[in-house]
Amino acid sequence: MRRSLASAGLTAAAALALTGCTPMQTVSTESGEVQLVSEGSMTMCANSPYKPFEFDRGGEIVGLDPDLGTEIARSMGVELTVLNTSFESLESGSALSSLQCDVVISGMGATEERESVMDLSQPYVDDSLAVLTLDDSGIASAEDLPGRRVGVQQGTSGDDYADEAGLEKIQYEDTGLLLQALATGQLDAVVGNLSIFADELQTNERATVVDEIGSGEPLVVGVRQGNENLLRHVDSVLAEMERDGRLDAIRSQWLGAEAADAARPEAPEAS
Repeated sequence: MRRSLASAGLTAAAALALTGCTPMQTVSTESGEVQLVSEGSMTMCANSPYKPFEFDRGGEIVGLDPDLGTEIARSMGVELTVLNTSFESLESGSALSSLQCDVVISGMGATEERESVMDLSQPYVDDSLAVLTLDDSGIASAEDLPGRRVGVQQGTSGDDYADEAGLEKIQYEDTGLLLQALATGQLDAVVGNLSIFADELQTNERATVVDEIGSGEPLVVGVRQGNENLLRHVDSVLAEMERDGRLDAIRSQWLGAEAADAARPEAPEAS
């Protein structure tokens, strides 16, 4: 789902990452030893802005995903470093395989394509695709989208849906530009994850969700293929946070209480 570099600090971090580093620290967890690409921190790749999952606030990337990343990093006794990079490098797995980061936490949905290039955690949010438009657009459902100007974020499930439905799509690099285009009349509607529309629905009285598509899309943490100890540790932290209420608190803070209830993933089936 996402975007671009937000600050000089992040730009410097990206430059260092692209030089190609090797694991500098090994930390012990109950799941075994985990190697991290930078000493003293867990590096999380994200693509901002993607409000409410990650966005810039006063030069700092904040949101649901950084809060989640902070909890995972803290569980290993290290700090969190957020590296802002293109969503294409995230979903392709290249940011992980080139050791730019340890985890991808970026409102990323679980798909077969992504599972083929990285290992995926249990879901931390259950999202769904939706159609957002303005109240005078004449669009009442997804069935009204053919022939209309439909905006999507490049590389997201909304982008995929537009292709499958044969829509006249206009791609945007980030959701900020996407929602701005809708508000200024450049688009008739946008298709994207319901969770990213929460802020627009609160601030734009004309914005309305007219349809939800599908039964849900699990959002997951990505780790480098074969990094089994880290994957097990992430799943363990997510399960613990679900049990003790920390995940509910984070979802409520960034999605709103009502949306957070709908976004709670189903418990995984016992094996």
